Amino acid sequence: MPRVSILTPSWNRADFLPKVHAALVAQTFQDFEWIVVDDGSEDDTQTVMQELMEKSTFPVTFASYSKRVGKCRADNTLLDLAKVEYVLWCDSDDILVPNAIEKMLSVWDGMTIQDKREYIAVISLCKDPGGEIQSIGSENFAPFSSSWSDLSKVHKMSGDMCIMVNRTIVRNTRSLEVDLVMSESGFWKQFMGRNVVCISEALKIMTRTTDNRISGSSKMEYCRGKAHAILLADKDEYFIMPLKGQVKTASKLIRYAIHGDLDIGTIKTDFGKASKKLSFRIGSILGYSLALKDRLKKRVYKSHIIFEEGLDAEVTIFRNQLALDTMKNR
Repeated sequence: MPRVSILTPSWNRADFLPKVHAALVAQTFQDFEWIVVDDGSEDDTQTVMQELMEKSTFPVTFASYSKRVGKCRADNTLLDLAKVEYVLWCDSDDILVPNAIEKMLSVWDGMTIQDKREYIAVISLCKDPGGEIQSIGSENFAPFSSSWSDLSKVHKMSGDMCIMVNRTIVRNTRSLEVDLVMSESGFWKQFMGRNVVCISEALKIMTRTTDNRISGSSKMEYCRGKAHAILLADKDEYFIMPLKGQVKTASKLIRYAIHGDLDIGTIKTDFGKASKKLSFRIGSILGYSLALKDRLKKRVYKSHIIFEEGLDAEVTIFRNQLALDTMKNR
């Protein structure tokens, strides 16, 4: 049975998926499976994946949704389909360098049994196609162990990372399905007390210029997801934020909640005691003002409506022969 599942959510990336596949073929460690979940694509993704499955020398599972369901549901489906020791996320516009799986797995294999129970992930850097490191704080990124929460608080690390996770720890954890996209901070917030090992090598290449990217847009979209992400990730941190940070967080929460068609009274209740602070009230006024400005400029895209239309989507699962053989041996 494979030791690692490479998890790839995809939406209209028929042109780039062969590049992801080619990078997997070039891996120095080959005891892995590739799982791809297609988020209701309208291009030739299904045809391309069928061709890649037929010629693959490793197990491939391909799940195709009949409608767009969003990245959160796609990620949850990926975790449901993964049954091995470790999972490594590789988005459909990312490329793993040839020794990525081998390098990260060697760190796991060097741990004691007790360490494997306490550590959630091995993390490495990411770079762009030109070789520029994308992980902020990487100039001081010597190999080290840390709690997940201390990565940002103590080591000042942020930005994109390459992450190989102990599946047994995350297998029962799910992303909140409320919009097409929600910040991953809400998912990882649940593991803030867990330890990670960080290595200094850039093991994933991230291409930020591909079509259908779900980040970097000037539109006000995925707002329901963004509001819920703030509720999950920032509610407990609000009281230790500087005043300016509190006002900014409150304004974003209200602004996103309005565009996400969420009940503001419920949002305030869910945010707890922080919503009673003067900084939150000031931020709320700013949030209402910004939301009105967004609407006047016609910047708002209600992506949660598309998400709701996909709640009844059906999923079809395809496997190549190697994947079928793997299932028999589990």
